[in-house]
Amino acid sequence: MREPAPGASGPPATDPVARAGEAGMRMLAEQVPVLLWATDRSLRVTWGLRHPSLVGLDARLGQLLQSGDAGASAVAAHRRALKGEAVEFDQAWEDRTLHARVEPLRSPGGDVAGTVGLALELDNETRQRREEMLRAGRHDPLTELPNRTLFLERLRQATAGADWCREGLFVLLLDLDGFRGVNARLGFEAGDRLLAAVAVRLGRRLRPGDTLARYGPDEFAVLLSGLRSGDEALLVARRLLGEMAAPFELQGAMVTASASAGLAAGAAGHRPEAIIRDAERALERAKILGRSRFQMFHPGPDAQETLLSDIETALRHALEMEDFHRRYRPTVRRKDGKVAGFEILLWRRSAEQGEASPEPRPSPRPASEIAS
Repeated sequence: MREPAPGASGPPATDPVARAGEAGMRMLAEQVPVLLWATDRSLRVTWGLRHPSLVGLDARLGQLLQSGDAGASAVAAHRRALKGEAVEFDQAWEDRTLHARVEPLRSPGGDVAGTVGLALELDNETRQRREEMLRAGRHDPLTELPNRTLFLERLRQATAGADWCREGLFVLLLDLDGFRGVNARLGFEAGDRLLAAVAVRLGRRLRPGDTLARYGPDEFAVLLSGLRSGDEALLVARRLLGEMAAPFELQGAMVTASASAGLAAGAAGHRPEAIIRDAERALERAKILGRSRFQMFHPGPDAQETLLSDIETALRHALEMEDFHRRYRPTVRRKDGKVAGFEILLWRRSAEQGEASPEPRPSPRPASEIAS
């Protein structure tokens, strides 16, 4: 029988059924190259079994869990297990890799008392194949940047860190202005080259620890951490938009491609999805106000009023620039299908978003006051 993993503790099982179960697990660990363990809520290993071929990996895993390194996949997975999830993960060191599954360990009353996990070691060939598949599934093949999936994973890891709320954590969403126009004028190949060139420009303005990802067809996302203040995040946003000022050379032509950006700060207790949503709201405001600008999301009860004020400003500007045109739509009686009249719809032409729909939107004041 194998001895408990280093650092494991706890009395031996006294119940006959429990003793039989533990004996079965010890037999499993002797014959199959597996690693078994359990932790308490502080991620301290309280019990473990290992196959002889895995000696040393149990100690590495235990030390890693106690380090609290939020960037380690094992730590992030165990913290999710403490919230009730069952999580599979790969934990790689320079020379060895574990593929593992961890689940919540529940008390007789149903409360999560810790975690329980099982792991297999991956051989070099399997490890390389899995790394290639994992990279293909988490990276954008065009720009070679992390994709949305990997970006959200890193954001979850960052927000799960014990000290992250004492550091500045920000998400920046950057959307290319008029990208569809580039595709329409020069073709999709030129559009792809533009995206790749934008990725290179943005990447050279970021720190090694920042994450730049392709978040959508013409949208990039940046995860910034360790900043001292929101002012530093705003400086980063300004630098990134400044990188877009110089034209790009595509198919022998010089093409100008500006961008709009929305910035949101993480706060203690925020879920990653909420931070993304705040950044999307800020990006929406930047788009409404015009191209080549960024906006910071400001939480609070006046956030909606601020957005409405931005919409009003954009409408006033559209009136001054005569960006509206009329369309007529007939109204038909339901009972006989005959035309009873018509309605006039006012459409706004937007250089960034094309024609804006005339669907009703809330306004701080009546439209008659805006036009006055």
